[in-house]
Amino acid sequence: MRVSPGSPGFGYMVAILATAVVALARSGLWDVLADRGVYLSFVASVTVAAWFGGLRAGLLATTLGVIGTLYLLGRPPGEPGLARYAEGMNAVVFTVVGVLISHLGQGYRNLRSRQQQSERELELERESREQLRLAQEAGRMGSWQWDLRRNLLSWSPSLAALHGLPVTELPKTLSAYQELVHPEDRARVRETFEAVLRHGGDYAVEYRIMLPGGEERWLEGRGRLFRDRAQAPARLIATCIDITDRKRAEEAFARSEQRFGRFMQHLPGLAWIKDLDGRYIYANDAALEAFGRSFEQLRGRTDEEFLPLEQAARFRENDQRALESPSGIRTIETLTAADGTNHYSVVSKFAVPDSEGVPAMVGGIAIDITDHKRAEAELQKQNLRLMLLGEA
Repeated sequence: MRVSPGSPGFGYMVAILATAVVALARSGLWDVLADRGVYLSFVASVTVAAWFGGLRAGLLATTLGVIGTLYLLGRPPGEPGLARYAEGMNAVVFTVVGVLISHLGQGYRNLRSRQQQSERELELERESREQLRLAQEAGRMGSWQWDLRRNLLSWSPSLAALHGLPVTELPKTLSAYQELVHPEDRARVRETFEAVLRHGGDYAVEYRIMLPGGEERWLEGRGRLFRDRAQAPARLIATCIDITDRKRAEEAFARSEQRFGRFMQHLPGLAWIKDLDGRYIYANDAALEAFGRSFEQLRGRTDEEFLPLEQAARFRENDQRALESPSGIRTIETLTAADGTNHYSVVSKFAVPDSEGVPAMVGGIAIDITDHKRAEAELQKQNLRLMLLGEA
């Protein structure tokens, strides 16, 4: 069996070996030293055992030292009683000294163990802080605390870069931090903190800050208020995340949506978008008027829910053809309007792909040709009358 340093078995092995070495050495030097300093020799083995093995190993070495002295290196039978008494007292003194040395050795080992544990914890804490710092810098975020008793702010270093400031110039009070907040957002941020101080709990707020160069940056703040034993606000721990890219993307998307909506509303015809299940997710005003419904009444519904089943089936069939065609389809469809009249339209239907190019929706644009159809029918009637008159 393998015995590792620091294990109880290792300490016992050291105690036995140290005692054996001392015993052999004393045996070899008996003619020179005789019985002088026998117990003192075994003090060395107890010290070595306690140093490497702790309390139990030291006590084992003490016991073996007493046995070695009394039975292996002790005086022969027939010695005077006084000498025997002195030998016993020496054994008692050695035992007491051995126990003390064993406890001292165990205390040293405990102290060393706690020191090593503290060093490991400090190293882990340093690694954890470094990992947190790297993660915060990579995620463009940081944390801060507000000591309400001292009205003092403390910041993680990554927040200095987010605010465009050196670490030493980060504000120390909340009122000083307010100066970095965009003027249009200061009142809202102040009200958020006032609310969390009154009611406690968590908070979340999005706001802009002004960098030293005049650039605006969007931050999302989230935090929690902690109270002391008297339930008075004690400190607030919070995080800040740079959401500038997200805000810019949202603004760009909103502008794109606005342009899309304006274009679709001015389109001279009907326009709509459905999902793959045929549910409407968009329709312009012209389409809503033709269907005789508001967008709230149309959204999420299919053609089968408000059109004659024959028309709905034909629309569904054309939708499927458009999804399967790389270039879409063009056809003529008949729609029974809300007033009960049939309207004819030239319809273009096409697939709307997702970010990976897979069809995710089907769009449609329709130009009403009802008047054209009626004019054609009237012209055919007139031609027929002229032909009949000519034959007559």
